[in-house]
Amino acid sequence: MPHLTFPIGQSGSTQKRSELMARYRTGGTPWVVIVDRNGVVRFNDFHLEAREATKLIEQLKKTSEPTE
Repeated sequence: MPHLTFPIGQSGSTQKRSELMARYRTGGTPWVVIVDRNGVVRFNDFHLEAREATKLIEQLKKTSEPTE
């Protein structure tokens, strides 16, 4: 099984809805949002296999040039 080596985060609690979930209009966990270095959402859906996440992120690292 692939090992993810990039930051993964979750916010919120049982008393307060996660700001991340509200901003990206997610429906629950394990919801996955992948944002490229330019702030463009490249994946936003319920669940993503680690292998597919790694493949997408590696592809984005090669093709996504930073904008300033």
